[in-house]
Amino acid sequence: MSSAAVARQGAVYTSGYSCPAPSNMCNAPIVVCRTTDVVPGSYSGCSPVPQASIPWNWKTQLCHHFTVGACCPRGPNCQFAHGIQELRTVAQNRAMKEQKTSEKRKTKLCANFSKSGSGVCPYEHRCQFIHPSDGESYRALFSETLEFDRMLKQHLAECQSLHAQRLQSPDPNERQRMEDEINMKVRVWNFSHPKKNNYYDLHAMTTGGAIKYVLDIINHMISNNIPQSLLETGRGNHSTNNFPAIRTFLLNNLNGFNGVSFVPQLGNDGILELTI
Repeated sequence: MSSAAVARQGAVYTSGYSCPAPSNMCNAPIVVCRTTDVVPGSYSGCSPVPQASIPWNWKTQLCHHFTVGACCPRGPNCQFAHGIQELRTVAQNRAMKEQKTSEKRKTKLCANFSKSGSGVCPYEHRCQFIHPSDGESYRALFSETLEFDRMLKQHLAECQSLHAQRLQSPDPNERQRMEDEINMKVRVWNFSHPKKNNYYDLHAMTTGGAIKYVLDIINHMISNNIPQSLLETGRGNHSTNNFPAIRTFLLNNLNGFNGVSFVPQLGNDGILELTI
């Protein structure tokens, strides 16, 4: 690049940098950039990597001003390297650009891994959306995934099987044992597969088991200063005579008790907002 081209490129001065007079330019000391301009984890130089767009040739050559000992008018924003420690490779720039693009676009779950998906994405690692391999991003959306939906259906099927066996058993002790097993399975499910923080799914529980569970939840909320939790009781669509026994009992018998309130969630009355 000619000296004239470099001069044109550096026409815009960066605030905070004062260049020496032209007569002393050849003997001017090297300008050291602010250490606060360093991008953590990028490289050991002192000029920032552009955050919005990274040119493929960013800092791949030495700055002409720097090589002659002059003050670069673009300061840390110069696209050329101010020293060996700032030199980068084209591969580094492309890798950083791909990483930033990936971070920006990986905000939504891939439709192929949603509840209505197939579980297979033809784009694989090239997909712009969140996959199971994306770790924490995937876990944050786990309740929306096909994997979670399959596990929930299996959990409910096991509970329903136990309910059927319980109703057919002539032994009252055996029926009680199965009831306890069902209610414990639901508690374990909520602990291991929470839809969100302070969210409890009461589906498949017996009415008595659900009441004990809710009282335990209230005690947990009081002990940990949790003002509100959500209880998914359902509307009774899969209950005997389609009657929402758990929801009805909580609204009619525990609502207002010791300052506790149960309010159907706006837009989904199968979920109760429990407030203490």
